[in-house]
Amino acid sequence: MDKVIQDEQDNNEQEDKVLQNLIAKLSVEQKLALAQDTTTSPQILAALAKDKSEENWLVRFYVAGNPSTPDNTLDDLEKDEHENIAVRNAAKMEKERRKYFENIMHM
Repeated sequence: MDKVIQDEQDNNEQEDKVLQNLIAKLSVEQKLALAQDTTTSPQILAALAKDKSEENWLVRFYVAGNPSTPDNTLDDLEKDEHENIAVRNAAKMEKERRKYFENIMHM
């Protein structure tokens, strides 16, 4: 059983590396388009959020505001270390928006 779990983790890590390599080849404009598109897969949004280069803070900002972004990625973006606080604030706002609508749905 442990071997199966380890193999699954290895496969996920390998897929993540492939995705990161593909995203690294995209222009900033292409990354921005993906980050803003609500039909972009959560896996691609998570990969875009990992790009910590200086010129890609705006990509992370749009990822943070995308409703398709996974919760764990928003948690990471809330701790973004860029000097511009926009990414952290966008992640916080998206989490609050989700909580608000979740509360409304349970009324």
